[in-house]
Amino acid sequence: RLAATDKTAADAGVRLGRLEYATGDHTSGYKRLDTVLAKAPANVNALTTKARWLLAEKRGKDALAPAEAAVKAEPGSAEAHFLLGSVKGTLGQTDEAKAEFTEVLKLNPRAGAAQTALAGLNLATGSTDAGVQFAQDALASQPRNASARLLLVRGLMMRNETDRARAELSTLLISMPNNAQVAALNGALLLIKGDQAGARREYERALKLDPKQLDALTGLSVLDARGGQLGKARDRIATQLSQDPKNIGLLMLSARADLQAGDRGAAEQHLRRVIELEPSNLGAYELLGRNYIDQRRLDEAQREFEALLAVNPRSVGAQTVVGMLLHSQSKVDEAAKAYEKALQIDPSAAVAANNLANIYADRNQNLDEALKLAQVAAEKLPEEPAVTDTVGWVYYKKQLPALAVPQFEKCVLKSPNNPMFHYHLGLAYALAGETAKARASLEQSLRLNPSFEGAADAKQKLASLKG
Repeated sequence: RLAATDKTAADAGVRLGRLEYATGDHTSGYKRLDTVLAKAPANVNALTTKARWLLAEKRGKDALAPAEAAVKAEPGSAEAHFLLGSVKGTLGQTDEAKAEFTEVLKLNPRAGAAQTALAGLNLATGSTDAGVQFAQDALASQPRNASARLLLVRGLMMRNETDRARAELSTLLISMPNNAQVAALNGALLLIKGDQAGARREYERALKLDPKQLDALTGLSVLDARGGQLGKARDRIATQLSQDPKNIGLLMLSARADLQAGDRGAAEQHLRRVIELEPSNLGAYELLGRNYIDQRRLDEAQREFEALLAVNPRSVGAQTVVGMLLHSQSKVDEAAKAYEKALQIDPSAAVAANNLANIYADRNQNLDEALKLAQVAAEKLPEEPAVTDTVGWVYYKKQLPALAVPQFEKCVLKSPNNPMFHYHLGLAYALAGETAKARASLEQSLRLNPSFEGAADAKQKLASLKG
């Protein structure tokens, strides 16, 4: 009756849609929301409901538009900002997600869910101290927040505060004795303390509770490899993969175990599958490329992927691999064309965009286009240091050291043992006129590896600075 009355039609329509969706009739639920939104496109209730459903269905790209519309319609809605942050997080847009959750805290300083989300994002991106602080804040707001306590334990372990981590974890072991994630985390803590038998016991218990628990599978693989039982680890992973063949984490774990066992063929198959399912997975490309290089199979691999493209010319992954194989053989012109083809298929192909931007920057050509490409890659892979380095490199080539330096500083923070990042930072400091910092960064690059790719130029630059 309320849905038939103009004054209450929108609210009633949303509630009816929620009831239909909750009882399994998703089609009718969405239809109800679309009817409401057709008459009231800025209805925040309908927009947030639709975005939440799409997010729960792992359709983050589809959820983005209604989540953004909800924030635009009601900027003061903490719920809308939280939902948009959640969507951005699933899409890998970490900085934007952090900004939305921070906005939630401005509207409600004791929003435990936002504090928990920020704890997770900061720990995932290497900001351990911030992650621990947000987890503690969340627990101050919500003492029974198990997710926040789990994150706090992880953060304390990352800071090597194992005794404190044990104290926090003991609370979860009592309140959630049959939780697979808690058991796996306990296994990791026992492994840090050198109790391999205890770690194995907890990892195995975690897998009984949840056979797909990736941390436990990884931990047991480490223990099996140490004990000379890598075959047992691979069999265990294969069993889970047979039940969940599209699980990216399992595929990557399997590929690493294959490589450790020397089974390069199996590793190649698993990595190809990852690229097919997730064309922006830079880690899979790197492992696959290293596998081909180690086997000296670059020409053969190129022919094989070109044959694959003949059958499926719109395969972004195959086109990108062809580009990388050409690139590794210094066939830069041909590599650039391959990356361009990948981007014609999918303008948001992150790996192809990053690599093409690098080519343009190295050649000091098309720098405006290079910056656009680098930013496309950074939006998809915001936590990948190699991509951040590309953004900085393009800024450096554009003679914009004030913009280049922060990018390279991020790279050095995330990957302090990479000499190329220190080298690039030194060049940017020199361009900015910060001679002392430039010397320190260039010297550090050479200390890490006196013969890295940019070593000769680093030495030459150092000599000019000293002169």
